[in-house]
Amino acid sequence: IVESREKYLHAKSIIDRYFGDRSGKLELCEDISHYWKVKDISITEGTRIYGVATDLDINFTCEPYRYFKEYSKPVSIITGEKIVFNNIYEPSYPIYKIYNDSKNAKLITISNNGKSLSIKNPFQESGVVAEEGTRYKEVKYIEIDTYWNTLKVIYDGSEDYKTINTSGSFSDIRFRTGVNEIIVKSDVGECRVEIQREYREL
Repeated sequence: IVESREKYLHAKSIIDRYFGDRSGKLELCEDISHYWKVKDISITEGTRIYGVATDLDINFTCEPYRYFKEYSKPVSIITGEKIVFNNIYEPSYPIYKIYNDSKNAKLITISNNGKSLSIKNPFQESGVVAEEGTRYKEVKYIEIDTYWNTLKVIYDGSEDYKTINTSGSFSDIRFRTGVNEIIVKSDVGECRVEIQREYREL
């Protein structure tokens, strides 16, 4: 409810910006245990009574699965340590973050029940040509998304996708229903690893 067309346009602009990326998480007050992953958001304007009020319909298109808030916090391990996840829910698509604690590592391997995905030169710096010459961006961490089958390299202030540096299958390091024995190995030194389980149910 607004007092003028100008205030309406200002309020509508704020709403459009808030939902601008058309993705995210949707939480409902009647279900405190779950959240939904939003795939798209559409906003339609209803009848506007000039200078007084308008109504908006905000429609969320979500994945059919409900994700567990209880398992949304990442689990931290160190390379070389085995961890067992017992997934009693639907198969899930975990996200792995491996931090650049061993700058000399040339090979990182993630294994699940004996099958694996390997990343060559995971922390290789990226060169940027500038007026003063080439400068290099140091890798902060790499992120492996087993839903989108992507390897994202995170620098300080930027990111890049380098799936070409992988061998093996992204599907092999997803979590099946049942026992998943995960071990992340580095050929040199130790790295901190975070695993977001993404447990879900219909």
